[in-house]
Amino acid sequence: LAERSGPLWTADEKEPHPNEMAIVDLKSTNRAQAEDVTEKQLHIYALGYRELTGRDADFVEIYNLDERKRKLRRVEDRLIGDVERDVRQAAAALRDNRMPTKTSARTCPSCDYLGLCADGRAFVGSANGGA
Repeated sequence: LAERSGPLWTADEKEPHPNEMAIVDLKSTNRAQAEDVTEKQLHIYALGYRELTGRDADFVEIYNLDERKRKLRRVEDRLIGDVERDVRQAAAALRDNRMPTKTSARTCPSCDYLGLCADGRAFVGSANGGA
């Protein structure tokens, strides 16, 4: 994680104090993901920043490169706590080789891991009439 070397703020936006840390995720409209996923991702980065440096980030920011728009918000302690709990649970599940599948008509057909997932392949096959 690299600290910002200069401000990216525009005149009509609140400029954080020079001693405040912002974690910025650059996004493109082409490969945009759901906003709640991005929020969680940024808070995972904030948690990682805390673990690496012993300091808390003050802000998380999404900057859309195509639209040249930014969304800045304060890091939420509640969300950091939720993310920390989820990361610990995921790490324990990986260590214990507990990786249950969650088949879904919305996600399985376009999942990057469908070729590796027997449950997903069976689900997609049954949804297509056994094809």
